[in-house]
Amino acid sequence: MKPVAAARTGALVAAVLLIASGARSHEVAVEQIVRVEMRAEADRLVVRMQIPETALTDARLPRLPDGTLDPAAIDPVLPIVAADVVRNLDVQQDGSPLRSADAAARVGADRTSVDVDATYPIDGAAGLSARLNAFRGGPLQPVRTTVNYARGSGAPQTISIAGPPARVTFDPALPDSAQEFLARALAAALTFGDHLLMLACLLVPARTRRGAARVITTLIIAQAAGMVVFALGSDVLAPALPAAGMIAASLIVMAAVQNIVLARDRFVTVLVSGFGLLNGLAFGRIFTGEAQFAGAHRLAAFAVFVVVFALAESWLGAIAAATRTWLAGRGAPDRILTPLASALIAHSAVHHVIDRGHEIAQGGSFAAEHALLALAVGWAIVMVLVAAGEALREGRLPREPDRIPGSTGR
Repeated sequence: MKPVAAARTGALVAAVLLIASGARSHEVAVEQIVRVEMRAEADRLVVRMQIPETALTDARLPRLPDGTLDPAAIDPVLPIVAADVVRNLDVQQDGSPLRSADAAARVGADRTSVDVDATYPIDGAAGLSARLNAFRGGPLQPVRTTVNYARGSGAPQTISIAGPPARVTFDPALPDSAQEFLARALAAALTFGDHLLMLACLLVPARTRRGAARVITTLIIAQAAGMVVFALGSDVLAPALPAAGMIAASLIVMAAVQNIVLARDRFVTVLVSGFGLLNGLAFGRIFTGEAQFAGAHRLAAFAVFVVVFALAESWLGAIAAATRTWLAGRGAPDRILTPLASALIAHSAVHHVIDRGHEIAQGGSFAAEHALLALAVGWAIVMVLVAAGEALREGRLPREPDRIPGSTGR
């Protein structure tokens, strides 16, 4: 066995041995829902909130032996709770804080929540915003804030926020909506995920500028198509997303194998197109989940999201391609660098496959856990067989000269 073939085999076998550490158990969290009703009238904003006492852990509200709130002992605490909730809500108009002079709190009818009412003087309904989800739940009790905002007699705008506090503008103008989704598209493109693994995998082999541009363009067009497909059929496609993500991560492993066996361009193009479509569904879901912040400008926000995402990914691809060309110019051996980098990418991708399998299993399918293990073992076997086959091929065939960027059309 030649040294280069041995290096490829060793790299892939090492990655396979690392795969087994990917499985892990997940604990189930139960969200605590804060419900908010907001109505902008002629000169005032009326706010009503229902807050589970589990989302007010810092207040240490008095309870009865059965775990419900103690109405007699809680009265002295309620004004403090109302003032703190209103302060954290931080309602603003055009960037200027608004003050409520009549904020009040009371124990909810179920005695497991606190109701807070507040009224704010406003100058019309434009430019209103609030800081949502500024609550802290207990262990495995994350807080989600759901807001129904209505302007006069118009249809309400529903917004749901989980995670860290976020300032939200209600019924935003078109420029504000476009700026918001420009930032969200950049965040989506620059966050580590399957798309960056695939981008790296595609650019690990030394390619011409034209070849690199071709695979990046194919990926972006397929992703854009996936985003459009999900936006048009989100209700039907949403349940299938974990499975689609699992397949997409598996295609990254296949792309890594293609790097090692020097697959022809047409095979790479087909694989990239399939991955891009499935990966685009995931980004379509991201937009659909955040479209609530676009107000009446969802179509414009979607256009901004797709275009900015494509530009950001093109920029990342250009940087990666330039870096690969620089390495090749410094004498980096393609026959060693490509299999080693591809093995590492495949290892990360298999972890992503396992994560998607856990999502499917949590949906209630016991058989999914067995399918998950079978898939991981199957990919390990495929990678070892490919490595062995490549080693045999290297031993029988004369070595091809390393490709130099700009010298071939790959």
